[in-house]
Amino acid sequence: MSITKKSIGKSVSDRLELSSLDAEIFVNFFIKILKKNLNEGKKIKLTGFGTFSCFDTPQRIGRNPKTKKTYIIERRTKVKLEISNKLKRYLN
Repeated sequence: MSITKKSIGKSVSDRLELSSLDAEIFVNFFIKILKKNLNEGKKIKLTGFGTFSCFDTPQRIGRNPKTKKTYIIERRTKVKLEISNKLKRYLN
């Protein structure tokens, strides 16, 4: 099962007794803040959950396994989440 913004909004709405529209606005605003800070190169630490950070992947050559055709995969910036020990213990 994947987690979507809609499912997070529903969960926030249920737990905080907000309207679904207010919960959706809250989730979108929170994600906007995360993106802005990550784009500035900052790390975001959520105590008890983990730390979000960005890293760059270099440009590389990729290959379509079906057609065997090669192409260049451009450099990308990706988000990494290092989960906290508290969350690890909870999940295990």
